Amino acid sequence: MDAVLRPARPEDKSAVAAFTQGTFAWGDYLERVFEGWLAAPNSLTLVAEAAGTVTGVARGSLLSPVEAWSQGLR
Repeated sequence: MDAVLRPARPEDKSAVAAFTQGTFAWGDYLERVFEGWLAAPNSLTLVAEAAGTVTGVARGSLLSPVEAWSQGLR
């Protein structure tokens, strides 16, 4: 089954929280920042989806005309 990348939506938050809860011994920060990521200008948060299930997440932001930042790759 193939995964597709698409822009993240607010309703993806619970799925992202579910598959990232074991990322680190202390959990993961993505659940706390997810809504802010979606609202932030000059950035794009994507999810990978396979068979209707969110299976991955990544965020990219433009910091300046010549600099970008990626984070939250899971």
